[in-house]
Amino acid sequence: EAEIERARVALGLASQAAALPAPKKPAAPAGPALDPRWAALLERCERAVAAAKASLKDVPPDPYATVDPSVSLESGLADIARLVRGADRLERTLAEVAPGRAAIRAQIGEAERERAAAADPQLAKMLDANLELLRTRERRFQQLEGELTRMRVSAEGFALAAENVRLDATRIGSPRAAGLVAGLDASLRRLDEEVSVLDEVEAALEDL
Repeated sequence: EAEIERARVALGLASQAAALPAPKKPAAPAGPALDPRWAALLERCERAVAAAKASLKDVPPDPYATVDPSVSLESGLADIARLVRGADRLERTLAEVAPGRAAIRAQIGEAERERAAAADPQLAKMLDANLELLRTRERRFQQLEGELTRMRVSAEGFALAAENVRLDATRIGSPRAAGLVAGLDASLRRLDEEVSVLDEVEAALEDL
């Protein structure tokens, strides 16, 4: 094989080793797929933004507009993608670290019965401490559930706002671009608020 290789080089032919295709790099492992509910919500927002942007092509230029509606839609969709993926991640983590509201209530009930039956003062004190930890966990679980609900509602609100942009842009006598952006403002503000607390919510999970 060495002689054949030298002969190829002498004849000006490409090295046999160089002619071999480079080994393929292993594909990076894909992250977990989104829960179908969150995936469907993200897809709805993506479709709404795509349809709204397409309809904006027929809206005449607005010299008074300070923000391009298409830019606002894309910015909102970027927030939606982060919010949806963060919410999905939170939901998965919550399911791993907390058994669920009904299970926590059952644990609290059992702890309360054990505390009521405790005659030893030292044992009663220890059970009180455990009971308070369980109640704290329940409160945090409820807070996180509420935050997840707000994330979902905010994403749904953005989808509705984007769908309204499409309707407004395609109707006869459609408003100026500035008016279309104004219709998105409230939804975009809510998204900003939810994205800003996403890190805080994830940090709260570490205490469960």
